[in-house]
Amino acid sequence: MEEEKNAARISNLEEEVVKQIQEEKEVEDQLQLIDHLQQLGVAYHFKDDIKNALGSIHGSLEDTSMLRKDNLHATALLFRLLRENGFDVSEGSSPHLHLRSDKIK
Repeated sequence: MEEEKNAARISNLEEEVVKQIQEEKEVEDQLQLIDHLQQLGVAYHFKDDIKNALGSIHGSLEDTSMLRKDNLHATALLFRLLRENGFDVSEGSSPHLHLRSDKIK
């Protein structure tokens, strides 16, 4: 009886997380959610959903570049998550990913 309740609760929580991953939201919020799932050690349960979400973000890099232009944290998080999940992203693929030595002092 208790095991059935726990299994149902786990299933409901998994469904809720999948909805959260698939939900339309700001790119940075989406990246934060994926990062938190990885930090909690449960991302492997949602591997396909995460891959699809990152694929959408990767496919619209040009559209999101203005959102991340002045946000180094979001840019670094995006770069790391895409690379960790097998997407081909080089530091030269977008101008805002370059660190200019003249700006670092």
